[in-house]
Amino acid sequence: MLDRLIDLIVEEIGPVLQPMWESTGFWRLLTFLLLLVLTIMVTRRKAIARRIVGHADSIEHDRDLFQSADSILSEVMIDHFLDDVVGDHSYRKGLRASVADFTDFLGRESNIFKNRRLRKSASQAHDTFQELMWFLAKHFFFHPKGQEIDEHTRYCMYPEFNVDRGGDLSPERVSFYSEQAERLKDICRAAETAYIQWRRDIKDVLSR
Repeated sequence: MLDRLIDLIVEEIGPVLQPMWESTGFWRLLTFLLLLVLTIMVTRRKAIARRIVGHADSIEHDRDLFQSADSILSEVMIDHFLDDVVGDHSYRKGLRASVADFTDFLGRESNIFKNRRLRKSASQAHDTFQELMWFLAKHFFFHPKGQEIDEHTRYCMYPEFNVDRGGDLSPERVSFYSEQAERLKDICRAAETAYIQWRRDIKDVLSR
């Protein structure tokens, strides 16, 4: 029955196809279409290959950047720094220098991540830490007096307004200090959030 069906189809369309098979123009068109398909396949293969190689290069580039940034400021170091700043309203000179170097590293044009997601989260981390650096420069001071100038040198937020550091307890100063402490907490929270997101993006993107 199948053979009969095929014969019927051939009988119906045979007269239509016969002139086409015998036509030189038809074969030229068919040859052109085949060459076009082959050209597209070859071109696409090269483009795909370039994308694969380019992706591998980007991953390697971004991995090197992360390792360099992490060597400046590790996750443990940033945790210790933020704990001191938020909990004690103080920091040590050496650790602050590492945070500043890390911030500067992320902000350099030569250290831009190629992956769009990493580039975005690194930029956010840079901006929040930059704001923190500005706050520390403006509101923290050398304290206590007479200490050695080295990496352990301590700086505190308005020590003259902090009762635990012998400061004045006048209502105006207490109010001002509380306002600055809240601002500092918000800035540190934003910096910590941005840093954690950057680390998560690093783990997700570079582990693929």
